[in-house]
Amino acid sequence: LSHFYVNLGSWTWDSNITSVIAPQWDTDTGRIEAVIPLSAFASTGTPVMGSWAYMQIVIVYHDSVTDTWYDDDLFQIHYRLTDEGEAWLYGNEEGSYIQNVATDEARYSPGDPVEISVTVGNRVGIPIVDATLQVDFTQQGSTVALSQTELLSLDPGQTGIFKFIWNPPTTDYNGYRLDFTLTDGNGVVLDTAASAVDVSSDWARYPRYGFMTNYPTQNPAESDYRMARLNDFHVNGLQFYDWQWMHHVPLAGTVLEPDASWEDIQGRFTSGETVTNQIDGAHDYNMVAQNYNLAYGAWDGYGEDGSGVDYHWGMWWANNCTDQAGFDLPEGWATPRMYWFNPADTDWQTYIFNRETDAMDVYPFDGWHVDSFGDVGTVYDCAGNLLDNDVGISDFLAAAAVALPDKKLTFNAVANFSTDVHDAADLEFNYVEAWETLGQTTYGDLKDILDSNWDTTGKPTVFAAYLDYEYAKTTTIPQKLFNDPGVRFLDSLLTAGGGGHFELGEGLQMLSNEYFPALNVEMSATLRSAVRDLYDFAVANANLLYDPNLVDNTRTIDLPAITTSTDGTGGTVWTFAREKDGYDILHLLNLLSATTNEWRDPNADMPKPTTETDFTVKYYYGTGTVSGVQVASPDTDQGAYEDLSYSTGSDVGGAYVEFIVPRLEYWDMIVVGVVR
Repeated sequence: LSHFYVNLGSWTWDSNITSVIAPQWDTDTGRIEAVIPLSAFASTGTPVMGSWAYMQIVIVYHDSVTDTWYDDDLFQIHYRLTDEGEAWLYGNEEGSYIQNVATDEARYSPGDPVEISVTVGNRVGIPIVDATLQVDFTQQGSTVALSQTELLSLDPGQTGIFKFIWNPPTTDYNGYRLDFTLTDGNGVVLDTAASAVDVSSDWARYPRYGFMTNYPTQNPAESDYRMARLNDFHVNGLQFYDWQWMHHVPLAGTVLEPDASWEDIQGRFTSGETVTNQIDGAHDYNMVAQNYNLAYGAWDGYGEDGSGVDYHWGMWWANNCTDQAGFDLPEGWATPRMYWFNPADTDWQTYIFNRETDAMDVYPFDGWHVDSFGDVGTVYDCAGNLLDNDVGISDFLAAAAVALPDKKLTFNAVANFSTDVHDAADLEFNYVEAWETLGQTTYGDLKDILDSNWDTTGKPTVFAAYLDYEYAKTTTIPQKLFNDPGVRFLDSLLTAGGGGHFELGEGLQMLSNEYFPALNVEMSATLRSAVRDLYDFAVANANLLYDPNLVDNTRTIDLPAITTSTDGTGGTVWTFAREKDGYDILHLLNLLSATTNEWRDPNADMPKPTTETDFTVKYYYGTGTVSGVQVASPDTDQGAYEDLSYSTGSDVGGAYVEFIVPRLEYWDMIVVGVVR
C-alpha cells in the first residue's frame, strides 16, 4: 500500500495532502495501518463529530514487479477511521449503501414466485433511521406491478438483508427490470440499484452459459458460494469442464461403487462429492448442469485398459487403418495423446453413449456438452473410406438424442464448421468456439455467424471467444487484469446481436484460454460491475434481444455528425437493426477509438471508446406511424429506459424519425415504436 489521498466536503482533492503517507505494518493487530493527523484538515477548519463522513480515502496498491498501480476496487479493502477511542467502519465503496441485490434463482418458470434479497449496509458514522427501501417492477420502461417497500433502520457499521416476494406475470419468455431506491427519513435518496428477472420455461431461449472447472475437496457451503456469485449474473447453465476421469471412461469406478476421487487428464485431484455438491448447488439456483466430454476421444492405452474400446472404430490419417488421428498432449499429463474415433461408427456410438449414461446415473447432470475439434481434415475409417466430418457428427448427435432422450444436448461446433449438426439433434442452442485461424477474425465475422445461425436454426449462438489471449499467456498466476474495453465491447456486440459470450465461471472468474483451468487473468471490480450491468440488461430486455420473431432490418440509420459503418469497421459507430411486431430495435456500437476491427484483443490494449454525447440520429423507418422513441444502455444508469423527444419527416431517402441521443459509451439500444 502506498498512497492516501483525502478529500473533504467540497469533494475536490485537498491540496494540503500532497506527500505520501506510508502505511505501516502493525505486528500487534496483524494488519496494515496508517494514521492521518487531524492537522491535515486545517484548511477547512477543525473537524467535528461526524464530519469525516464527507471524507473519501482511496488506497492505491503498487505492483513493483510490473510497476503498475491498482486502486482498491480490485482488492476489496475496508478501512477503520479512529479518533480518541471512537471508531466507525468504512467500506471501499463510499456512498454505496445497497451492497448487493440477489434473486433466489437464475431463471423462473411461469407461476413461480421470485424471492429478492437486498443487502444494505450503513457505512457512515451516524444511524440510518426510518429509511425506506422500495422496489419497482418494469418492462421496457413501463410498470408491470405495484411497488413494494420495506422500512429499515441501521446503526453505524450494521448490515441487514431485506427480502421481497414478487409474483411476476405468468406469460412465458419475458424479462423484467427491478429498480431499488433507498431513501432516508427525510426523503433524501441515499442509493439506487437495479437487477432483473427471467421468466422462462426453457433456459435455452435466453442462454447465459457459464462453467465450472475445479473440483477439490469442498463443503456444500463453498460450492453454494460459487453458484451464488454466478447467480448474481443470472447465469442459467453451467458446463462442467474436465470433471470426468478418462474421456473414454468418464465415470471412475462403477455405477454401484463409484470412486470417491480421481485424477483428471492433467493430473488434478477431483472429488466426486464436490462434483455432486456443485451440481446440486446449480440446481438450487435453477441452473442447468451440463456434463462435458469429447464426442470421439480416448486416452493412450485404450486397447489394454479393459474399457472395451476397439481400434477398428478409429479415425485414421491413412486409408489403411494406420496412423490413428488425434493430438499430442503436454508432457506430464495423464495421457501423452488423445486418439480420435469415427463419430459415425455405430459401435463407438453405442459404447460412448453407455459410458455417458453410467456417468449421469451417478452424477445428476441435466445433459451432455459434446465437445469436438471442428473440421478435422482428411480422415478415413479403418476400412479406408473417406469420412465426411459434418455427416459423422450429425449422425452422432442424432443417435445421442435417441440414446439419451431425457438429456439436454449442447455441442461445440468449432468455427461454426457445420450448421447441419444443429438440426440433427435439436440442440439447445448454437455454441461456437471462435478462432482467427479458422476464419473468425473480426467483429463482423462473429456477427455474420450470429445472423446466419439465427436464420438457419431460429436459435441464439453462444460464443466461446477467449479475450486477451496472448496477454494472458505471459503469466501463470492471477496477477493481471482483463482489458475492460475489449471485454465490454465484445459482450455488447454479442448481446445486441441476440447471442451470448461463454466467459463466466468458478464464482467470479473469466476465461482467457481454451483450457479452462488456466484462469490467469482477473476481472477488476469495475469490469465485474460493468459485466453484471450488461447481464442484467440482457435479462431485462430479452424480449427485444432474443425473441425468435426478430428479423433483420436493413433500413438506413444515419448519424449526420459521426462516421458510421454497417460492418464493424474501426473508427466508426457500427449500426444495425432488428425488428419485431410494433418495434424497430436499433443498435449503436462505439468503435470510434478502435484501431482495428479484430475481436480478440490479444494483447489487452484495445482503447477505451470516447463517449459521444447529444448527437443526432436520423432513422428511415419506411412505412407506418412512429409511436415513440426510447434509449437504454447497460453503460448508463444500469440500463434504465429514457424516452426521447423526436420529430418525423421525409426527404429523398423516405420517411424518417429524428432524435437526439444523450450518450453513447459502448452500446446504445434504441427502441422505435412503429405501427405498420
